[in-house]
Amino acid sequence: MFAISICRGCGRTMDNAYFYCPWCGQSRSLGMKDKDSVEKNFEMIEDQKKTAQQKKIQQMKNRLDELESELSVLVLSTEMHK
Repeated sequence: MFAISICRGCGRTMDNAYFYCPWCGQSRSLGMKDKDSVEKNFEMIEDQKKTAQQKKIQQMKNRLDELESELSVLVLSTEMHK
């Protein structure tokens, strides 16, 4: 069995021989020997994903509000030109 690490940056697994993640360049973080640390790392990655999703949803809501406002202006403009 070979030792692996989990990248702190992207969450991918990599061989312990690497000092930096070959996918994202983050320095090697955790060996699989420390189960608690690995679980904390996965929790951190999940938190980052949730935060990114929430940010994306908020951006979508903001854009939708902008579009609704623009649509209201267009409808009002059309009504005035009748």
